[in-house]
Amino acid sequence: MTTPLDALGPDADALLPPGEALLVAVSGGADSVALLHALRHVGRGPLFVATVDHGLDPGSAGRARFVEDLCATLGVPCARLHPAPAEIAAGEGPEDGARRARYRLLEAHAQAIGAARIVTAHTADDQAETVLMRLATGSGLRGMAGIPARRGVIARPWLGVQRAAVRGWAAAFALRWVEDPTNADDRYLRNRARAHASPGLTATFGPSWSRGAARTAATLAADREALAHFVDAWLVERLRVGARGASIEIDALLALPPAARRQVLMVGLHRAASAAGRPAPRSMAEAVARVEDLVRGAVGRRATLAGGLVAERRRDGLVLRAGDEPPRTDEPARRTRMSGGDDGVGNT
Repeated sequence: MTTPLDALGPDADALLPPGEALLVAVSGGADSVALLHALRHVGRGPLFVATVDHGLDPGSAGRARFVEDLCATLGVPCARLHPAPAEIAAGEGPEDGARRARYRLLEAHAQAIGAARIVTAHTADDQAETVLMRLATGSGLRGMAGIPARRGVIARPWLGVQRAAVRGWAAAFALRWVEDPTNADDRYLRNRARAHASPGLTATFGPSWSRGAARTAATLAADREALAHFVDAWLVERLRVGARGASIEIDALLALPPAARRQVLMVGLHRAASAAGRPAPRSMAEAVARVEDLVRGAVGRRATLAGGLVAERRRDGLVLRAGDEPPRTDEPARRTRMSGGDDGVGNT
């Protein structure tokens, strides 16, 4: 089993550039507090800390003060970040809105201070919970690949470390942390998975089930990267991007195996939306299914997709373009691409 310190050793150099500044996201919870101490212990850094005061519950400001006091004791610079309530409200519920706002603030702060990476404390258990939730909702390869170890400047070195190992390391050093009461709120799917589904799986398969699920996610993520390479190479020759969208050769699309065609359409939709200045469809699986049906259908058919894109089946190509109506303002653009995407993970 990988230990918390082993995961931050020399093998993590590609994830955490040696000698470069790291911004550690610390919520005040056990995992993120342990990560900050562990990074100091192994000499990673220089270190900076950011804590996000979401203001969603009465204890939010107190947890942020705890992090500020901890950093003052350790001599680590700390910034308290405040998302706008309207930004949180724009998400698919408060949990999703808070996560999106949190990452936006962290990325802006990292850029401002010149940090090479934003480091979060998500563990193998977080990964296993993510895989479990996505399995239950019928996710494909992208969803089942789980939380990426790296997305842009965000790095998660503890995805192969079990939460119990992190808590054990924290207890051995008598670290103090504060609990976030929203982590016990059963309104959120992740909390229900953690409180109810995970203990049942542990009782059935033993505590190693989360490591196995995390390894499965890592394997699928590698498979997805390989597929992304071939999809990108295929699109170089067959995707034409213009000012209002994109088009793809229809015969070439029809010649692809269905699974490969779906991946091509997903990437094509994202690129067409970006070119047209429109948000990508929020439910990408639904949009891909509609466009795939269009590809196999009669010439002249069209479909309007969420976000303001229109798909048209022409004789020689599939056209993905901006529609005549303006996009809806309640459908913010997703930054997803095939090799990255929203993580769907909460605070630690």
